[in-house]
Order: sequence, then C-alpha cells, then structure tokens
Amino acid sequence: MKELQDLDLNLLKLLKAVVETRNTHAAADKLGISQTSVSRGMAKLRETFGDQLFLRKAHGVELQSWQRNLPKRPMKCTPL
Repeated sequence: MKELQDLDLNLLKLLKAVVETRNTHAAADKLGISQTSVSRGMAKLRETFGDQLFLRKAHGVELQSWQRNLPKRPMKCTPL
C-alpha cells in the first residue's frame, strides 16, 4: 500500500469516470485516453488503496459491496 499523500490527483478523475460508466473502455472514451492508460491508472489506485476497488464482470466492472454504501455526493471539505 502506498502513501495517500503520493496519490496523483488526476487518478481521481479516472476513478470517477470508471464509477460513472462502470466500464474501462467507456471511461477511456469519456476521458479521451486509451483503455491501457485507464488500466494502468486503476492498477496505481489498487496499489494505493490496497483494494481491488471493482469486481470484473462480463461487460464492465461493478462496485464492491462496501462501496455501494458510500454517499452519492462527495462531502465538502473546509480548510483547517
């Protein structure tokens, strides 16, 4: 597991696209990048979070059960 402080914040855009589309090919199209780049980015996210993040399905990916309980909208963060 890598340190969260070392996370490339662009990977969060990639994660959002995969969550929204539930498909790495569609996420790549949405972001204007290759599917290979999406796969590499997902590998970095899996390493950072120490979690598979998604379950592979025949026609895309599915959120793992614990992720389905996350809020639909991100929480607002305020500076300390």
